[in-house]
Amino acid sequence: MGLILLASMRALGRPLTEASAAVAFLVAIAAAISAGVAALAARWLDRSVWTARFAALLLILMVGTAGLTAFFLTIHMVWRSAHLTEVPLHVIGWILATLGAASLYYVLAITGHFLLPLGLPLIVVIALVLAGRRR
Repeated sequence: MGLILLASMRALGRPLTEASAAVAFLVAIAAAISAGVAALAARWLDRSVWTARFAALLLILMVGTAGLTAFFLTIHMVWRSAHLTEVPLHVIGWILATLGAASLYYVLAITGHFLLPLGLPLIVVIALVLAGRRR
């Protein structure tokens, strides 16, 4: 998924910067973790109906990749910019919620149009392969 993001950015004429490479790396890590969770879920849902297994795996792959990428971006932003040791605990919750919402927006709105043309068919194929495979 990270390579798809970089290839799409390059094909659309966007410059490849350190920030875009870092986001592509985070997307790749999130997609790998989501694929691992989907493989475990496929084994756990082995006795379910094929369509239910496919839908669950598709949901895990899509939501997991976007959610984990947003989580990683939030952690990255907090780690680099926020000095949370001097802030009260209830304010930290608001800071994390705001940065998390901003990260989710970034993943869905900004990188979404780069990932959808090639990433969505790849996710569907992976979900089909995992859902069709039996133990």
